[in-house]
Amino acid sequence: MDTTIKTKRSFPRGLILASTVNAGNMVALAMINALLVLYCTHQLKLPLTASYAIYAAFGSIFYATSLVGGYLGGRYDYKLAIILGCVLASAGGFLLASGETAAMYSGLAAFIVGCGLIVPNLYCLIGKLYAKDDHKRDSGFTIAYMMTNFGGMLSAFSSGFLVNLWGFHIAFFISSSILLASLLLFVLTYHRFQFYHDEKHKAYKANLSWKNFFPIFLVIVIAIPIIRLLLNYATVSNILLIILGIIMILIVAYLAFQEKGKSRKKMFVFLIFIIIGTVFWSLYMLAPSALTIFIQNNVNRKLFGFEIPTSSLYGLNPFFIITLGTLTSSFFLWLAKRKKSLSIPTKFSIGIICMGLGYVSLFIGIFTAGSSGYTAIEWVFISYLFQSLGELFIGPISLAMVGTLCPAHLEGFMMGFFRLSTGVAGAISGFLAQATSVPKSVSTNITVTNVVFSHSFGLYGIITLIVGIIVLALVPQFNKLWNN
Repeated sequence: MDTTIKTKRSFPRGLILASTVNAGNMVALAMINALLVLYCTHQLKLPLTASYAIYAAFGSIFYATSLVGGYLGGRYDYKLAIILGCVLASAGGFLLASGETAAMYSGLAAFIVGCGLIVPNLYCLIGKLYAKDDHKRDSGFTIAYMMTNFGGMLSAFSSGFLVNLWGFHIAFFISSSILLASLLLFVLTYHRFQFYHDEKHKAYKANLSWKNFFPIFLVIVIAIPIIRLLLNYATVSNILLIILGIIMILIVAYLAFQEKGKSRKKMFVFLIFIIIGTVFWSLYMLAPSALTIFIQNNVNRKLFGFEIPTSSLYGLNPFFIITLGTLTSSFFLWLAKRKKSLSIPTKFSIGIICMGLGYVSLFIGIFTAGSSGYTAIEWVFISYLFQSLGELFIGPISLAMVGTLCPAHLEGFMMGFFRLSTGVAGAISGFLAQATSVPKSVSTNITVTNVVFSHSFGLYGIITLIVGIIVLALVPQFNKLWNN
């Protein structure tokens, strides 16, 4: 097969196909994110605090496995890792569809390990389609990112309707079947992938050998029971991950002290922004847990006479990412042409402030609720709007910080630290969600739950706003350290 790019196509063959697999994976992931807490409380009859802890552990471990999955794909074979990951993640979704508590833990463990193999290796495979200095490379990743969010949006929007029509098990079954279908498309059309090569670089060539299969399979066999155990003791798992995060902060601080001059200063700036970013992602990960329960029990979900299912509102996040993403990108380009680009610290502070406004808006919504006590659904739209806008300001630049602020010999380790910090944020979100829970005897009393939610959301929002404003005030100092 001739893998040299000879045409004037705007993107290489294989980009849309790889992005479709990523979108299929996001369909399955978004379905779990949208439904997991409701599934645990309604279908499995688990306590709310336990459900919050399970989701937090799921989210935190999910990020950690990408490190191991990316290493295995790079060390052995990307295509093989993706195929095994898709099969495993689909199997996990089918286990969730069984409706049994024990199967839920096993299903989540299999899904986590599967996604850990899929996500990093698919992006690596997309990278192999381009030369490293190809100016179209960023556009390719943007296409993949938008297709991923499109899959997540469709999945989340449909989740509540599927549950209402046929139940949780059918919703999980359908999303897992879509992931399997995307894998089948990937396998059948893989020969069309147009990997970049020139006289200095060989095109990527898959090697689906038993020699490569066995190490990945061995890690899968070891990882699934360990992750299942961690999910079964979710609260303990979240505590351990937070402790690990603190230890890693100390290690990174020590490594920073080993650097000299500007490199040391930039390392400490990186550490500060990673810690600040943890605040953002902790609140971001409340959407599938505490915010979902708030919407379920305390929000008037009727719009134009039609009641919107709770989980379907989770689709607002990818919807706003897709719609606002184009606008923010155009805005950044407009500023760049006028040489008025926003610095990374400025974007970071704006993202933090937006997240704070997202939760303050919920506080206002509860405060302005009518005599019925139910918050108007418009406030949920406003909250997701601010949260998604914050993600657009912080998400893309977080990865860029690693290469910008960290010395080359520590980039790999610091990328791992960044991924771990996101997992720590997921663990913290579990405890933040549990702070909004009330005794079961009063869990249906909207007057009581409104007080708890308004106190928690207001407190989280105000603290985050203060953090964002402080970072904004310190932007000149951060810019000096960043650029010098």
